[in-house]
Amino acid sequence: MAARARGVYSPCSMRLGVATLLLGMGLAIAGCASEKPPPVVGEDEITPAHLRNLEEEPPILRYLEPTEEEARALAEEEQATASGNPAPEASVGRNDLEEEPTTEEKVTGASLGLLQIAITIGAIVAPYFLF
Repeated sequence: MAARARGVYSPCSMRLGVATLLLGMGLAIAGCASEKPPPVVGEDEITPAHLRNLEEEPPILRYLEPTEEEARALAEEEQATASGNPAPEASVGRNDLEEEPTTEEKVTGASLGLLQIAITIGAIVAPYFLF
C-alpha cells in the first residue's frame, strides 16, 4: 500500500498521456493543413468582376457588388426617390397594369388561402394523432 501512495501516476500512464497528447496535436495540425486553397477561376467562368466590366450596364448589375462611388450614387438615388414624388409616367404605368380581378379570380384566391391554412393546421395537429 505504501508503494501506491508514493506516486499518483505510473510511468506507463505518463507515456500513454504524452502519446495521446502528441497524437491529438498531430491530428489538429493535419486538420488545419488540409484546408482547401482558394478556387482557381477559369477563363470560361463568370465572376462579379466580369459582370462589373461589361460594356452594357443593366441596372441590376449595379446592386451586386457596387464600388464606393456606385454605392454613394445608389444611396443618393434612393434618397431622391424617397423624399420626392415618384415620376408621373411610372405611376401611370402602374395603374394601366392593374386590372380589377374577376369574381372567379377572387374565389380562386380565397379558396387557395383557406386550403393553405387547412394544410398548416393539419401539419400542426397531425403529430398528436399519430403518437
